[in-house]
Amino acid sequence: MHDLKFRKAWFPYKDPIVLSRLKSQGIVEVAQAFNQNIRRVHRMTTFLPWILGRGQLQVRALTIAKCTHQRPFEIFDSSIDLESPMGKRIMEMSDSIIKAFNKDDDGYVDRTRQLYQSGGDQLFSAIDHGDNKDIGASVEAVLVSMLVLGWTAIEVCLEDLFAAVIAESKRAAALKGNDLRIVQMQCSSRSVAAPTKARSNVNKPKFATLQQAREAYARAFDVDSAQVDRALSSLQLDALALIRNLLVHRIGRTDGLFRQQSEGISSLKRFRSQTCKEVKINGDLTRRWITGVLRPVASLVCGADKWIRKYQ
Repeated sequence: MHDLKFRKAWFPYKDPIVLSRLKSQGIVEVAQAFNQNIRRVHRMTTFLPWILGRGQLQVRALTIAKCTHQRPFEIFDSSIDLESPMGKRIMEMSDSIIKAFNKDDDGYVDRTRQLYQSGGDQLFSAIDHGDNKDIGASVEAVLVSMLVLGWTAIEVCLEDLFAAVIAESKRAAALKGNDLRIVQMQCSSRSVAAPTKARSNVNKPKFATLQQAREAYARAFDVDSAQVDRALSSLQLDALALIRNLLVHRIGRTDGLFRQQSEGISSLKRFRSQTCKEVKINGDLTRRWITGVLRPVASLVCGADKWIRKYQ
């Protein structure tokens, strides 16, 4: 088992897109969905440690209650009758301790962090010391799920945002722009040859690949498109898309096609070596790939919102 660095997968969460900056109701709904999906990705970094921390809280509360009511004190006494008067007193006190811990709504974030840190120490120690190979496999599955859901959030956002723009702007709906404009920008930043032919039908935009999405937006935003173009040509999008596809379609195994597609993308440079046969993810890389796409997507959404106000 390689070093999973699960602790480093955590990142401080705040909504990537500030809804108050948007005017179009259709685009606000797209942004809300994207924020919610990224929040779900973030929660994957906390739920395992939180559950362990919650378990420790339960044990500690029960221990305090037993210390108070049980004589002689037996922490692991499973024969106690919870329906007996003493058993009921123990459980009532244990429940009241847990309720008191969660009572202060204003301190909810701090309470959550306390549970995360308490359970996290146990989880990270188990991972680092290889206590059980299933722990490493389970944590790796969480990291893969974060990457897959992270890219799914972007795919959904790209398609739904495009639909919202088309619905509100006749100019965008005309699809008069140069379909390869954004793709060529992206290829230029990587110093690789740009395609000379579009992948999707001119009149029926598709979003099965990142290139198809770029072609669709390039056709819809035919003027004053600098912010949209910059956001969509970000190589951070390519990095997450390629890693997601590699994990889902190739179970992480690199090949010549991957090396070709990842050329010029700095965050994937370590995996382009001929000696690298498989991408081994960890918490640090997962966090970088996910947080790297948040700014470009937020810029794209805000840029599209400004554009349709000008070009209805």
